[in-house]
This record gives sequence, structure tokens and C-alpha cells, in this order.
Amino acid sequence: MQKLFFNTNGESRDQLRHFVTKLFNSVSHVKYLTISEYGLKFLTHQDHFLKSLSPFYNLIHLEVTTAASHNGGGFHDEVILPCWTVETLFKFLHVSPNLESLIFADGFCDYEAYPSYDWSLDLIPHCLLQHLKSIEFRGCFWNQAEKDLVRLILKNAKVLQTVRITISGQSSYFSKKSNYKKKVLNEIALFPRGSVDCVLHVS
Repeated sequence: MQKLFFNTNGESRDQLRHFVTKLFNSVSHVKYLTISEYGLKFLTHQDHFLKSLSPFYNLIHLEVTTAASHNGGGFHDEVILPCWTVETLFKFLHVSPNLESLIFADGFCDYEAYPSYDWSLDLIPHCLLQHLKSIEFRGCFWNQAEKDLVRLILKNAKVLQTVRITISGQSSYFSKKSNYKKKVLNEIALFPRGSVDCVLHVS
């Protein structure tokens, strides 16, 4: 699996744009890719970055992580994905039309920190609607940001087969609830489904 992590040393904006474009295009042939939030953030340094990227036609599995999770970070090091990650990721997936499997390796921050973010169907690329078969959310806190994202994907992914949700051990909401799996499943059962074959797993 190809992994994209970044470490820059004061490059100018133009140099950074060139570096990011060159690096992404050099791995556009891969089938499996892991990318950190920093990798996605560097894409945003380019205006209309989709125009400069080669299509990732072979990419079928993508994992998105925080930078902290690769540096031994824990809950107190804020091992969470900022909400803007999803918007940038979905833009990137417009050049990854055949993606079948997507993993969010860390939970998301809540809207209380980023109240302007609102997931919408306009964000979702074609591959998630027509090709995505499996999606996994690890380290969830099951906050409103995460619930809304799961709801949006469940409603619109047409061939989705498996959804896996792992609740973080640091989630204070569930720390004293022995029946948290049932509670989460009961909530998700009320979400509209784009795929009647989708199976949910909560742990």
C-alpha cells in the first residue's frame, strides 16, 4: 500500500504546488493508498488542484489518517480528523472514479469546533454513489459530525455492502454504557439507505 505523508522545510507556495502535484501524479497508478490529513491539506495549496492531477483509475482502496496517529499520538494529542478533511477528500475522489473501499482511521471533531461544516450531497463524488462497497469509521466518538456523515453516505451510496463503525474507548458518551452498540445500531436503523444489501457492524 502506498502511503503519502509530508514534511516540508519552508518551500515557497509555487514550489509546494509543484512538489505536491509531482508527488500525487507519481502514485496515480496505485490500487491501495494511505493519505494523512496533511497530504490532503497540501492539495488545498493549489487553486483548482483537480485540473493538475492525473486520474487515479486503479485506486480501489483508500485510508485517511491523522498525522498524529503516525507519531504515537493519543486522545489527548487530538487524534481526530478535522471536518475540512472530508470536503477535500471528496474533491480528490473526483479523480478516483473506481474506489470501492474507504477507511477513516480516526474519529472526527464535532461541529462545536467547526460549526460551519455541513455535509451535503453536492460534495459526494460519483465513485461513492456508484462503486463504493465498503466504508469503515474507526475511533468514532459518535458525535453529530460523524452521525451526519454516516447518514449522508448511507443514503446515497447505491452499492454499499458493508459499514463498520468502531467507537473510541475515549468516548465519554459511551464510557459507562454497556449497551452502546445497540444504541448506535438503533440510531443508524432510522437512517435512509441507498443500498438494501448494506450490513452494519458496530464495535
